[in-house]
Amino acid sequence: YDKVHLEKDFSLYNTPVLDFVQVTQKKKAASIIALVCGSERYAKGLKEPMVSVDYHLEGDDLYFALVLGIMKLQSVVVKLNINDQTGTTIFDENHTVRSVANCEAGRIYFTSMKGMAYCLGLDGKMVWETVLNKNNASFKTARDDEYFYASDYSMYCLRKEDGSIVWENNEFKQKMNCSIVVDDKYLYCAELGGYIFCLDKATGETVWKSGNKEWVTNIEKISGDRLLVNHSHGKFFILNSNTGDMISTIAANGYLHIAPVFDGNKIYIGDENDVSKATAGNMTCYEVIDNNLHEIFKYEVGGGVSS
Repeated sequence: YDKVHLEKDFSLYNTPVLDFVQVTQKKKAASIIALVCGSERYAKGLKEPMVSVDYHLEGDDLYFALVLGIMKLQSVVVKLNINDQTGTTIFDENHTVRSVANCEAGRIYFTSMKGMAYCLGLDGKMVWETVLNKNNASFKTARDDEYFYASDYSMYCLRKEDGSIVWENNEFKQKMNCSIVVDDKYLYCAELGGYIFCLDKATGETVWKSGNKEWVTNIEKISGDRLLVNHSHGKFFILNSNTGDMISTIAANGYLHIAPVFDGNKIYIGDENDVSKATAGNMTCYEVIDNNLHEIFKYEVGGGVSS
């Protein structure tokens, strides 16, 4: 163990438990599993890892991120064979990596919260790495045929080929934790507690901004030059995508933190009854009719619906 415990090898998580202790008190207590580790940080990381919000499956290999530790965070990107469950670490970072699903042509495009953007080969070879603001980069990113888009308070457009910065927009005053949507001409995004933005995709210049102190978690482009915007405080906005003008506001069944799933004119979305300590929630199906959302069904669950 002393020889290998610093290698951050994911297969070590399958190390056999060293001891089982039955605690005897006035009444029988539950069994305790004892893990012997080389450091407190390593022990906390084994006990309470945070799994990435998404994953990428390539053939028989599953790619995902783990955030290890509690106060001092360490992230690893893991390549796990789904047949024999063997895993290897292909990337590690002394901060938080939350998403690794933005993949294309054997490459993973992602950010870390220490303000870095990365392009990593599925074999673990680093293609490029680019410094952003070194503040708190959002894990929500986007790409098109040529460019990779990421935010770290400012919004960045990077070349997918080499990671060079094409443009950056510094009008943003708040952190972003919202999806980034790109079409042929525009990029749409939003601040946490700030504005909803539309940028010129070619230049990065602001075309319009809408709202004020809006806590937006997701934006989707829908038919008819419209945007469907999720507000975390339990409401939907429908905006004109060309001007940013508000078309309608619709109340949701709870706090909205996740992206909807679309099936034609129907959307499915989960909610919860609290921002951070949900005890109940709903899975709701809506139909988009004109500029409104008509509820088709709602299924109540015993906690917040995960992303």
